[in-house]
Order: sequence, then C-alpha cells, then structure tokens
Amino acid sequence: MLVLPYELLKDQARTFLKRLGDFAGTATTADSRIEPVNASLSALSLAFKRHANRWVVRDPLNPTPPFEIDGANQRLLELCAAADPKIPTSLRKRSERRLRNIAKAIVGDRYAESNAATSRLTNLDLHTYGYA
Repeated sequence: MLVLPYELLKDQARTFLKRLGDFAGTATTADSRIEPVNASLSALSLAFKRHANRWVVRDPLNPTPPFEIDGANQRLLELCAAADPKIPTSLRKRSERRLRNIAKAIVGDRYAESNAATSRLTNLDLHTYGYA
C-alpha cells in the first residue's frame, strides 16, 4: 500500500505524481501549469461571509434573517471570490495565522498520540507537514 500526504500533492505535485507512478509501475506526467481547482476562499473572506450570513441569508440555521435577500448566499460567494485576489497578501496571511492560532489553542496536543501512530504505520514524517 502506498500512502502519500495531501500536502505533498498540494506543495510538490510533480514529486507526488512521480511517487504514485513509480508505485503503480507507470510513467506519470504533470502539466507545467498545475493550479488549484475549487480553491477555498481566504479566511478573511470567509469571516466576512459568516457575519453577512446572519443578516441576509436564510437557511436551516438562520430561518429568519433580519434583511433576507433572495440569492444572497451565491452573491456573497461571488463577491468574496472576486474580492479575494484584491486583498493584500499580508492581510490574508494575518487572518489565516490568527485562525490557525485559535485552532492550535483549542486542539492543543489532542491528536499527538494518533499522529505518532499514523506516522509509524505510514512511515511518513508528519512533522514535515505540520502535524505534531
């Protein structure tokens, strides 16, 4: 069995595909223009959308928003997707870092034992990919 981390595909697609091809006994090729497909919105845009949802989006969690707008969810997604590339990288990174720190404070070392077992089973150095 071959186990490859998602982070390797994300950060080093050619290496990921070569290892996969080597394991399968076939050659693999990668387009030189590998780009993310269906990439997530930035943490900053998601925070904006989360707050806007309360006011204008009707859904099972918010059946009576104060200012319901038909199609608001899709419009907010489109707005955020259009705004994301225009947001300065430093601002996006700061927002991502803030959320990561919150998650780290909440999770702590809860998965350390499980990650160590996974590392032994898969023979992957999970520390390399940010898992303690």
